[in-house]
Amino acid sequence: KNCLTMVEEWVTSDWFQVILFLVTFIAFMLLMEFFRWFPTINLYLSFLAFCVLMPFQIGVIPGFNPGGFGTIAKFFLIVPFLVLLCGWRLAYMPLEDRTNKLRACTIKCCKYVFCCMPDKMTVGSDKLRPRKLMEWCWFLLASINILVAVIPGFMWGSYTNPIAGILLAFSFPIPGRLINNYHGIYMTNKYNKGKVYDGVADGLTFFWVVCFTSWDLLFVFTHVTEDFLLHSFHLVPNCLRCVVTREFDLWAELRVFTFAVQLCMVAPMRGEENAIGDWYLNTENVPGIMDASKNQWIVEIWGSVNILLVVIHWILWIKELIRRHGVALEDVDQVLYIDWDGDGSITVNDEKDNLDRAVQMGDNNKTESEPLMDDL
Repeated sequence: KNCLTMVEEWVTSDWFQVILFLVTFIAFMLLMEFFRWFPTINLYLSFLAFCVLMPFQIGVIPGFNPGGFGTIAKFFLIVPFLVLLCGWRLAYMPLEDRTNKLRACTIKCCKYVFCCMPDKMTVGSDKLRPRKLMEWCWFLLASINILVAVIPGFMWGSYTNPIAGILLAFSFPIPGRLINNYHGIYMTNKYNKGKVYDGVADGLTFFWVVCFTSWDLLFVFTHVTEDFLLHSFHLVPNCLRCVVTREFDLWAELRVFTFAVQLCMVAPMRGEENAIGDWYLNTENVPGIMDASKNQWIVEIWGSVNILLVVIHWILWIKELIRRHGVALEDVDQVLYIDWDGDGSITVNDEKDNLDRAVQMGDNNKTESEPLMDDL
């Protein structure tokens, strides 16, 4: 009994929570890169995690408590969206290696589903591309998630952080052709030397990425303080990764992954007895954070900093929109298949004969050197 008491005191101590946070942080950094470089594996892992953990989330497994309404709703939105994101990325990848039959079959299926490549898999696919629907879903998921989270702040009499949240929601990359000829989210292989494709969010800046991370941390710090440590480990790694590499437009893709993993992790941690959540990154075991969350001055000053960050982003983004306003559609530098040459220029990828295939399909109005403007 004494031994069990010592172990319980050990795992609930402040310093042990710090060790757990560091270990989880490093694990998430590695998992993010694994997610980016192996989309096929992650497609199946994400689908498997959704099927296996869904019963835990809704509370049909004996001995486990269900999640709250908000947690369950996020689980059913974010985790399937991660599956779609993996499929969307695979739909752009060329079928170069046919020896791996599982990977080749998966890519073919993704091309059929998303219809985003004018090759033999999608003959005559001149309809509205499903990838445009993905772009809208991404925008709505991000914006609605932020706007719903600002309501408790207004209800509790704190205004700085909710105002910052509203500014964040309406400055997330907007789908193409609403205010300019640029896509809000599009696929590119510019960061991976042509090996894999990423969904990049056009227009995200250092200030937006840092502000969202700070805003979300403050929301949890204020309203669900006991989840502050558990929530922060899936926010900080992708923010730090984007800031260090200066690849800010990758933040949205990494956010989907880390959020989905966090939702999957908490599903089996709500046992009725000896729950993992009682000791794993539970902020209630760190009295200093719990006490600080009750200090209104800390909350308001932190929220004011968030407003400053998002206002700077708005200034930079509005200046960029003004610059783009006079750009003709044929001069837009976002094309469906692009390579990053390293000198800032964007060129059509010659390794893929997508344009040749488009011509063979009867699109005689486009030449080999022109982008697929119907897809913009």
